[in-house]
Amino acid sequence: MEVEVRIYMVLPPAEGVSQSTGNPWKNQEFIAETLDQYPKKISFKVSGVEKIARLGLDKLKTGDKKKIFFSIDAREYKGRWYNEVACWDIRETDEEIRKDPSKAL
Repeated sequence: MEVEVRIYMVLPPAEGVSQSTGNPWKNQEFIAETLDQYPKKISFKVSGVEKIARLGLDKLKTGDKKKIFFSIDAREYKGRWYNEVACWDIRETDEEIRKDPSKAL
């Protein structure tokens, strides 16, 4: 799935070391607002040290317009269900590319 959004907030990363494997882990979330007439906020999660670096989350700023590619999954925990919106790619919006073609992939 994909959606064009304006970045509302970038949250600090959460990181640590897995107790079972000893490998480092890192997650980062950001909040984005749809560009609809009645905007909705969506919390996106990015998991993995390499993916966070590749997507350039450290360069995201409030107000940036981006095209977000994501998947939605639900999981059960202690009888309750939770949704997770996982971002797997971030690109410039078509509007931003028209303004500055050098931003195209």
